[in-house]
Amino acid sequence: GHDDGIVVLGRDDARCDTRPMEGTRGLRIAGFVLMAAGALLAGIGTTATWTSTGLRRDLQGALDLEFRGIDLVEGIVALVVAGATLAGLMLVPRLRGTARVRGAVGLLVAGVALVALPAWVALRAEDRAVDEVARVVADSAGITMEDATDRVRTDPDLSVRTDTKAAWVPIVGGGLVVVGAGATLSWAVRSVRDPVGQGL
Repeated sequence: GHDDGIVVLGRDDARCDTRPMEGTRGLRIAGFVLMAAGALLAGIGTTATWTSTGLRRDLQGALDLEFRGIDLVEGIVALVVAGATLAGLMLVPRLRGTARVRGAVGLLVAGVALVALPAWVALRAEDRAVDEVARVVADSAGITMEDATDRVRTDPDLSVRTDTKAAWVPIVGGGLVVVGAGATLSWAVRSVRDPVGQGL
């Protein structure tokens, strides 16, 4: 009877030991899926028009200027980062120990960059539009850029408008990468703390 009790206890322990492994496997899969989807969305999003600008009085949009992500330095960098993220999420699971943790941190940084780059473009869209119009005004009126900028900001006929709705596509993609990288980092840290218990 005493021996049977030991055997039953051992079986219970074995069942309990599988739970951390299952939880860790879930983190790994969730992280991979989220990062892959996010990086693809962010990469594809660089081909969209991140910002369009024009004059408020130009209701037909005849003078509108459109800037796709890949037309801008920030968009090109975002495309490179998205590609690096896809490569990184394939590499990180093959690493071991602290190298895996560092790789996961790198993916997290990449996700933050994928959010920050299009967000920065969206935040600066109006200033960029003012600069573009001011450059035209300065050339045509023969005045300095500073004077032209003041005129654009104060003259209702030169008032600018911007549209940055499409910039949200890569921002959302970057957000998915951040969440996925967070899950991957948690998995990486657990695998370092208990490599045997996690079955790694």
